[in-house]
Amino acid sequence: DLSYRQLNGLKKTYPQMANSAKQADATTHWTRLPFEVCDVAFTQAVIMHIHTGDAHLIALENLFKMAKKYVILYESMKNHPFLDDIKKLHSAKKIAWDNIFFYYRINEENGLPTSMICSSIKLPYLELTDYNVFSPSKK
Repeated sequence: DLSYRQLNGLKKTYPQMANSAKQADATTHWTRLPFEVCDVAFTQAVIMHIHTGDAHLIALENLFKMAKKYVILYESMKNHPFLDDIKKLHSAKKIAWDNIFFYYRINEENGLPTSMICSSIKLPYLELTDYNVFSPSKK
């Protein structure tokens, strides 16, 4: 996150992560980011707030450069067409994974779809084939 306030909140909520949390701009060039390659990259309410030009695409590209196996987006899915954006980045070879499988999870508390899971391998989760699953119609 860019905000020290947000990072301090994370450190209070997850003290075991305090030493590994870093301030960074996800829209900067990958080589300038203070992160190492890992298995999983996760965002929560970060990319949904990036609305300058194609900056959110750069942030997505960086997530996939960071993660070897999984990218989990816990974002407001109405702010960007994440599914289409990721597919376009992959087609343009900006995401180096051989395959990307898309899944989603249901929030057990309210029964609504929440996070998008992008995986380099097949998983036993609900496959994301229709992005509208994140915009359930009100009855």
